[in-house]
Amino acid sequence: MAQEYTVEQLNHGRKVWDFMRWDYWAFGISGFLLILSIAIMGVKGFNWGLDFTGGTVIEITLEKPVDMDQMRESLQKAGFEEPLLQNFGSSRDIMVRMPPVHDANGSQELGSKVVHVINETTSQNATVKRIEFVGPSVGADLAQTGAMALMVALISILIYVGFRFEWRLAAGVVIALAHDVVITMGVLSLFHIEID
Repeated sequence: MAQEYTVEQLNHGRKVWDFMRWDYWAFGISGFLLILSIAIMGVKGFNWGLDFTGGTVIEITLEKPVDMDQMRESLQKAGFEEPLLQNFGSSRDIMVRMPPVHDANGSQELGSKVVHVINETTSQNATVKRIEFVGPSVGADLAQTGAMALMVALISILIYVGFRFEWRLAAGVVIALAHDVVITMGVLSLFHIEID
């Protein structure tokens, strides 16, 4: 026959950390962060990347590595707004991301101009591997699909936890997940981190 113990008997001789006495503080801080995150998202918005806003991606290969800051400055002086340069693969492979142009033909012309500026700046012959144009409508579809996927995931978790355990636990899990997502999005908005 199983013997019954009280909580005090089980914890006899042990240090008991009564963390539940801070529950009002925890709810208060959590609620404050949630409201603050929503306000920041409303005021600052998001720094959407190329996949969401549209634009042009140009992948080039150079003969030898170059200074990325110097190339960025040269492109800005040549009139290109907000060029984003990064290495991929090796230090000779460079990806240049540019804001949207109106059509794919403009994107090809933009690619030729970028390569010309890079060739002049580096005194090398850049080889174009790829020029890709992403239209703004594709970005809108991607954002809508992402939001739908998030909703389906939350509902699926709600159903699974509700079926496997209890509905009130399922509701708590989904609220906690939504809380974490909102605060994370608030941090991304606050620090203007690119969402791509």
